Amino acid sequence: MMRRLSLILASASLYLLAALGPGPERRTIAPILMDLTRPLVLPTLWASLEESRQSGRHGEYAAKGRLLMRYLPGWVDGTLYFAWLLANPPPGSHETPGESLSRLLAALQWLDQAVAELTRQDPSGAAEILLTQAFFVEVRTVHDERLAAAVMQAFGRDPATVAADYIDRAIALAPSQVKVDRRIMLYPRLISAALRMRDLQRARMLTDTALDQLTEVADRDLAIAWSNSLRSFRAFLDGVPDMKLEDLAQDPYLVDLVEAYRMGQN
Repeated sequence: MMRRLSLILASASLYLLAALGPGPERRTIAPILMDLTRPLVLPTLWASLEESRQSGRHGEYAAKGRLLMRYLPGWVDGTLYFAWLLANPPPGSHETPGESLSRLLAALQWLDQAVAELTRQDPSGAAEILLTQAFFVEVRTVHDERLAAAVMQAFGRDPATVAADYIDRAIALAPSQVKVDRRIMLYPRLISAALRMRDLQRARMLTDTALDQLTEVADRDLAIAWSNSLRSFRAFLDGVPDMKLEDLAQDPYLVDLVEAYRMGQN
Protein backbone atom coordinates (compact mmCIF):
# COMPACT_ATOMS: atom_id res chain seq x y z
CA MET A 1 0.00 0.00 0.00
CA MET A 2 2.82 2.43 0.89
CA ARG A 3 4.56 1.68 -2.40
CA ARG A 4 1.41 2.39 -4.38
CA LEU A 5 0.79 5.62 -2.50
CA SER A 6 4.36 6.77 -3.14
CA LEU A 7 4.04 6.12 -6.86
CA ILE A 8 0.70 7.91 -6.96
CA LEU A 9 2.26 10.85 -5.13
CA ALA A 10 5.15 11.00 -7.57
CA SER A 11 2.86 10.83 -10.58
CA ALA A 12 0.58 13.50 -9.16
CA SER A 13 3.53 15.79 -8.52
CA LEU A 14 4.78 15.46 -12.08
CA TYR A 15 1.25 15.96 -13.43
CA LEU A 16 0.97 19.18 -11.45
CA LEU A 17 4.31 20.38 -12.79
CA ALA A 18 3.23 19.63 -16.34
CA ALA A 19 -0.03 21.50 -15.80
CA LEU A 20 1.87 24.57 -14.63
CA GLY A 21 3.66 24.85 -17.97
CA PRO A 22 7.09 26.41 -18.51
CA GLY A 23 6.30 29.79 -16.91
CA PRO A 24 7.59 31.43 -13.71
CA GLU A 25 5.10 29.51 -11.55
CA ARG A 26 6.75 26.26 -12.52
CA ARG A 27 10.26 27.59 -11.82
CA THR A 28 9.12 28.66 -8.34
CA ILE A 29 7.02 25.67 -7.33
CA ALA A 30 8.92 22.82 -9.03
CA PRO A 31 11.93 22.63 -6.68
CA ILE A 32 9.72 23.02 -3.61
CA LEU A 33 7.33 20.29 -4.72
CA MET A 34 10.12 17.90 -5.63
CA ASP A 35 11.95 18.54 -2.35
CA LEU A 36 8.80 17.89 -0.33
CA THR A 37 7.99 14.59 -2.01
CA ARG A 38 11.53 13.27 -2.60
CA PRO A 39 12.01 11.58 0.85
CA LEU A 40 8.67 9.80 0.50
CA VAL A 41 9.06 8.76 -3.11
CA LEU A 42 12.70 7.85 -3.78
CA PRO A 43 13.19 4.78 -1.51
CA THR A 44 9.98 3.12 -2.68
CA LEU A 45 10.47 4.05 -6.31
CA TRP A 46 14.02 2.67 -6.29
CA ALA A 47 12.84 -0.69 -4.91
CA SER A 48 9.91 -0.79 -7.32
CA LEU A 49 12.26 -0.14 -10.22
CA GLU A 50 14.35 -3.21 -9.41
CA GLU A 51 11.22 -5.33 -9.02
CA SER A 52 10.08 -4.35 -12.51
CA ARG A 53 13.51 -5.22 -13.92
CA GLN A 54 13.59 -8.64 -12.30
CA SER A 55 10.06 -9.36 -13.52
CA GLY A 56 10.90 -8.48 -17.12
CA ARG A 57 8.34 -5.67 -17.35
CA HIS A 58 10.54 -3.53 -19.60
CA GLY A 59 8.09 -0.76 -20.39
CA GLU A 60 7.18 -0.36 -16.74
CA TYR A 61 10.86 -0.32 -15.76
CA ALA A 62 11.61 2.44 -18.27
CA ALA A 63 8.62 4.52 -17.12
CA LYS A 64 9.67 4.22 -13.48
CA GLY A 65 13.27 4.98 -14.41
CA ARG A 66 12.24 8.19 -16.15
CA LEU A 67 10.18 9.10 -13.11
CA LEU A 68 13.15 8.45 -10.81
CA MET A 69 15.42 10.65 -12.93
CA ARG A 70 12.91 13.50 -12.60
CA TYR A 71 13.72 13.48 -8.90
CA LEU A 72 17.44 13.44 -9.66
CA PRO A 73 17.76 16.12 -12.34
CA GLY A 74 21.10 16.52 -14.06
CA TRP A 75 22.27 13.01 -13.23
CA VAL A 76 22.78 11.87 -16.83
CA ASP A 77 25.04 9.03 -15.73
CA GLY A 78 22.14 7.71 -13.67
CA THR A 79 19.98 7.51 -16.77
CA LEU A 80 22.74 5.66 -18.61
CA TYR A 81 23.28 3.29 -15.69
CA PHE A 82 19.64 2.31 -15.29
CA ALA A 83 19.18 2.02 -19.06
CA TRP A 84 22.21 -0.30 -19.13
CA LEU A 85 20.62 -2.48 -16.45
CA LEU A 86 17.49 -2.62 -18.58
CA ALA A 87 19.43 -3.53 -21.73
CA ASN A 88 21.06 -6.51 -20.03
CA PRO A 89 19.21 -9.53 -18.61
CA PRO A 90 19.63 -10.30 -14.91
CA PRO A 91 22.44 -12.79 -14.18
CA GLY A 92 21.39 -16.39 -14.66
CA SER A 93 18.35 -15.63 -16.79
CA HIS A 94 17.78 -17.35 -20.13
CA GLU A 95 15.93 -15.19 -22.62
CA THR A 96 14.66 -15.86 -26.11
CA PRO A 97 15.98 -13.60 -28.89
CA GLY A 98 12.61 -11.84 -28.90
CA GLU A 99 12.84 -11.12 -25.18
CA SER A 100 16.41 -9.86 -25.53
CA LEU A 101 15.36 -7.63 -28.41
CA SER A 102 12.42 -6.25 -26.42
CA ARG A 103 14.78 -5.43 -23.56
CA LEU A 104 17.32 -3.71 -25.83
CA LEU A 105 14.66 -1.71 -27.68
CA ALA A 106 13.12 -0.53 -24.41
CA ALA A 107 16.53 0.76 -23.27
CA LEU A 108 17.19 2.47 -26.61
CA GLN A 109 13.74 4.09 -26.60
CA TRP A 110 14.29 5.38 -23.07
CA LEU A 111 17.56 6.96 -24.17
CA ASP A 112 15.86 8.33 -27.30
CA GLN A 113 13.63 10.34 -25.01
CA ALA A 114 16.63 11.52 -22.99
CA VAL A 115 18.33 12.66 -26.21
CA ALA A 116 15.22 14.57 -27.25
CA GLU A 117 15.07 16.35 -23.88
CA LEU A 118 18.79 17.26 -23.88
CA THR A 119 19.40 18.15 -27.53
CA ARG A 120 18.61 21.87 -27.20
CA GLN A 121 20.00 22.64 -23.77
CA ASP A 122 22.97 20.26 -23.73
CA PRO A 123 23.99 18.99 -27.20
CA SER A 124 27.19 17.49 -25.83
CA GLY A 125 25.25 15.52 -23.21
CA ALA A 126 22.81 14.33 -25.87
CA ALA A 127 25.77 13.24 -28.03
CA GLU A 128 27.18 11.18 -25.15
CA ILE A 129 23.85 9.39 -24.82
CA LEU A 130 23.86 8.64 -28.55
CA LEU A 131 27.36 7.17 -28.24
CA THR A 132 26.08 5.07 -25.35
CA GLN A 133 23.24 3.79 -27.51
CA ALA A 134 25.79 2.73 -30.11
CA PHE A 135 27.72 0.99 -27.34
CA PHE A 136 24.60 -0.84 -26.15
CA VAL A 137 23.92 -2.18 -29.65
CA GLU A 138 27.54 -3.21 -30.17
CA VAL A 139 28.06 -4.93 -26.83
CA ARG A 140 24.71 -6.73 -26.69
CA THR A 141 25.01 -8.19 -30.20
CA VAL A 142 28.71 -8.92 -30.63
CA HIS A 143 28.54 -12.23 -28.71
CA ASP A 144 24.87 -13.02 -29.32
CA GLU A 145 24.24 -14.03 -32.92
CA ARG A 146 20.54 -14.65 -32.28
CA LEU A 147 20.06 -11.14 -30.90
CA ALA A 148 22.09 -9.72 -33.79
CA ALA A 149 19.71 -11.45 -36.20
CA ALA A 150 16.70 -10.08 -34.28
CA VAL A 151 18.16 -6.56 -34.48
CA MET A 152 18.70 -7.03 -38.20
CA GLN A 153 15.05 -7.99 -38.63
CA ALA A 154 13.75 -5.17 -36.44
CA PHE A 155 15.83 -2.37 -37.98
CA GLY A 156 16.33 -3.74 -41.47
CA ARG A 157 20.06 -3.14 -40.97
CA ASP A 158 22.88 -5.06 -39.31
CA PRO A 159 23.85 -4.06 -35.75
CA ALA A 160 27.10 -2.39 -36.85
CA THR A 161 25.17 -0.08 -39.17
CA VAL A 162 22.63 0.71 -36.44
CA ALA A 163 25.50 1.59 -34.08
CA ALA A 164 27.16 3.70 -36.76
CA ASP A 165 23.94 5.68 -37.25
CA TYR A 166 23.89 6.60 -33.56
CA ILE A 167 27.51 7.74 -33.78
CA ASP A 168 26.76 9.83 -36.87
CA ARG A 169 24.00 11.60 -34.96
CA ALA A 170 26.38 12.20 -32.05
CA ILE A 171 28.97 13.74 -34.37
CA ALA A 172 26.31 16.00 -35.91
CA LEU A 173 25.27 17.26 -32.47
CA ALA A 174 28.72 17.77 -30.97
CA PRO A 175 31.63 17.22 -33.35
CA SER A 176 34.86 16.05 -31.76
CA GLN A 177 37.93 14.12 -32.85
CA VAL A 178 37.17 11.25 -30.49
CA LYS A 179 33.71 10.78 -32.02
CA VAL A 180 35.13 10.98 -35.53
CA ASP A 181 37.76 8.37 -34.68
CA ARG A 182 35.20 6.04 -33.18
CA ARG A 183 32.89 6.38 -36.17
CA ILE A 184 35.69 5.51 -38.57
CA MET A 185 36.86 2.53 -36.54
CA LEU A 186 33.39 1.03 -36.90
CA TYR A 187 34.08 0.42 -40.58
CA PRO A 188 35.81 -2.94 -40.01
CA ARG A 189 32.63 -4.17 -38.32
CA LEU A 190 30.54 -2.88 -41.22
CA ILE A 191 32.83 -4.62 -43.69
CA SER A 192 32.59 -7.84 -41.67
CA ALA A 193 28.80 -7.67 -41.74
CA ALA A 194 28.83 -7.31 -45.53
CA LEU A 195 31.24 -10.24 -45.89
CA ARG A 196 29.04 -12.50 -43.74
CA MET A 197 26.13 -11.71 -46.07
CA ARG A 198 28.34 -12.44 -49.11
CA ASP A 199 27.86 -8.88 -50.29
CA LEU A 200 31.34 -8.42 -51.73
CA GLN A 201 30.40 -5.28 -53.65
CA ARG A 202 29.34 -3.57 -50.46
CA ALA A 203 32.45 -4.85 -48.68
CA ARG A 204 34.64 -3.28 -51.37
CA MET A 205 32.73 0.00 -51.17
CA LEU A 206 33.01 0.12 -47.38
CA THR A 207 36.71 -0.71 -47.53
CA ASP A 208 37.30 2.15 -49.95
CA THR A 209 35.32 4.51 -47.71
CA ALA A 210 37.27 3.38 -44.66
CA LEU A 211 40.57 4.03 -46.44
CA ASP A 212 39.41 7.54 -47.30
CA GLN A 213 38.19 8.24 -43.78
CA LEU A 214 41.29 6.89 -42.06
CA THR A 215 43.13 10.05 -43.12
CA GLU A 216 41.08 11.86 -40.44
CA VAL A 217 42.08 9.62 -37.53
CA ALA A 218 44.15 11.49 -34.97
CA ASP A 219 46.38 8.50 -34.11
CA ARG A 220 48.47 8.44 -37.28
CA ASP A 221 50.37 5.23 -36.45
CA LEU A 222 47.08 3.39 -35.96
CA ALA A 223 45.64 4.92 -39.12
CA ILE A 224 48.65 3.86 -41.20
CA ALA A 225 48.58 0.31 -39.81
CA TRP A 226 44.88 -0.06 -40.58
CA SER A 227 45.29 1.49 -44.03
CA ASN A 228 48.07 -0.93 -44.99
CA SER A 229 46.06 -3.93 -43.83
CA LEU A 230 42.84 -2.81 -45.52
CA ARG A 231 44.64 -2.18 -48.80
CA SER A 232 45.92 -5.75 -48.71
CA PHE A 233 42.46 -7.07 -47.99
CA ARG A 234 40.97 -4.91 -50.75
CA ALA A 235 43.49 -6.38 -53.19
CA PHE A 236 42.43 -9.86 -52.11
CA LEU A 237 38.78 -8.99 -52.78
CA ASP A 238 39.82 -7.82 -56.24
CA GLY A 239 41.43 -11.18 -56.92
CA VAL A 240 45.09 -10.09 -56.94
CA PRO A 241 46.99 -13.43 -57.24
CA ASP A 242 49.67 -12.60 -54.67
CA MET A 243 47.08 -11.98 -51.91
CA LYS A 244 46.34 -15.26 -50.15
CA LEU A 245 43.68 -15.55 -47.46
CA GLU A 246 45.98 -17.69 -45.31
CA ASP A 247 48.59 -14.91 -45.29
CA LEU A 248 46.02 -12.22 -44.48
CA ALA A 249 44.80 -14.29 -41.55
CA GLN A 250 48.18 -13.71 -39.88
CA ASP A 251 47.54 -9.94 -39.81
CA PRO A 252 46.03 -9.05 -36.39
CA TYR A 253 44.06 -6.20 -37.96
CA LEU A 254 42.40 -8.56 -40.43
CA VAL A 255 41.52 -11.54 -38.24
CA ASP A 256 37.84 -10.61 -37.96
CA LEU A 257 37.54 -9.73 -41.65
CA VAL A 258 39.09 -13.03 -42.73
CA GLU A 259 36.78 -14.96 -40.40
CA ALA A 260 33.77 -13.05 -41.71
CA TYR A 261 34.79 -13.75 -45.31
CA ARG A 262 35.12 -17.46 -44.60
CA MET A 263 31.74 -17.57 -42.89
CA GLY A 264 30.14 -15.86 -45.88
CA GLN A 265 31.64 -18.36 -48.29
CA ASN A 266 30.45 -21.44 -46.39
